[in-house]
Amino acid sequence: MSPLTFENKFPDCLFMKLHGELISNDNQQFNATNKSVELKLTIRFGEQLIEQNNQSIKFGLKKGCLELKFNDNSKILLETIGLNPKFESIIELEIQEEESKDREGTTSVALNFQYNHKTRETTKIVNKFKDQFVQVYNKGTEENPLWIFQIKPHGLILTGILQNEKLGIVQSNSDKLSITAIFKVNKEDILITEINGEVIENIKEQKKEILIQKFSLLLQQNPYLSKMELIYE
Repeated sequence: MSPLTFENKFPDCLFMKLHGELISNDNQQFNATNKSVELKLTIRFGEQLIEQNNQSIKFGLKKGCLELKFNDNSKILLETIGLNPKFESIIELEIQEEESKDREGTTSVALNFQYNHKTRETTKIVNKFKDQFVQVYNKGTEENPLWIFQIKPHGLILTGILQNEKLGIVQSNSDKLSITAIFKVNKEDILITEINGEVIENIKEQKKEILIQKFSLLLQQNPYLSKMELIYE
């Protein structure tokens, strides 16, 4: 195996490494006639500071997409894909039933005055269950799989690290196996957090817009944030 490309353009914002381990072709479970590679990912998210033309900007990611590309006659086996939430065929609910009962009757008060009041019996059922939010999930095909990363509810930017997480097993029927990993973002997926040391919420709108436009031009020159290519021959 020889890495042809290893590039992280904004390493504090996104640092990505791809690991591949060649699996013996004797493993008939994957029916690999030539090559099978177990692919793992290490990826770290954070906040990046860049300085340009006496301006400094801090930014992070709200969302991003990791895309894998293979040469012809190669694919990742769907049954081996990791970093993907499992579908729950059965969901257990905690049901809490609340019941309250009142009576119908007559109440007497002073001066021989009487009044009747009616009450009703009520039953209230409350369903309780725990939900989970997914920060990464898989989509695409076996020939071109994608992983979508997104911030958690009420989160600001993606932060933290995944280490040696299994992406899946790549199977190739070619003598040569090429694996390319590209992490892409859209302009709206990037959050500027500070400009010239000031929190962006405190900056005047006109100045903020000018700096964001300059930053957007910088991003257009970088269609991806990280890229890595592995070759097995």
